[in-house]
Amino acid sequence: MTRSPTHLIDSLFAGVLEDPPWMAFLEQLEDSLPCHNSTIVLRKPRAGDPGVLISPHGNRQALSLLSERMFKHSPFLDLPERRVCTFHEMLTPTTRPLYAEYIDYLRAFGVTDLLGLDLIDPQSRLTLRLRCSRAEGEPQFGGRERAL
Repeated sequence: MTRSPTHLIDSLFAGVLEDPPWMAFLEQLEDSLPCHNSTIVLRKPRAGDPGVLISPHGNRQALSLLSERMFKHSPFLDLPERRVCTFHEMLTPTTRPLYAEYIDYLRAFGVTDLLGLDLIDPQSRLTLRLRCSRAEGEPQFGGRERAL
């Protein structure tokens, strides 16, 4: 079911009070896009630190592998601020070999495309990362999903 962007924004702000936070927002986003899985990255993984990832239906095995090892192969760790990016757009003949291990990781979990957005709070410099995935049999993310 498609929901209005206003409804999503309301849910995002209300999600701060949830325990765990933002689950309703992420579920509504999954319905609105639609997408297979959505995740908020509050602290990105790095060597020795699994980071903080919030996901309502996330494949725990996939998230664990990402946090432990695959993060260093991901072109989606740091995206240009306020720019909606999709993984299939990043794949050119030149970049595909650079992401080969990450592509294999995605394939192993049935993921065919990613959509991401990074927002940075100007005062605290806190970076919030929103990630969504599409699974096998689902179309790549397009203009409608970017606009939302």
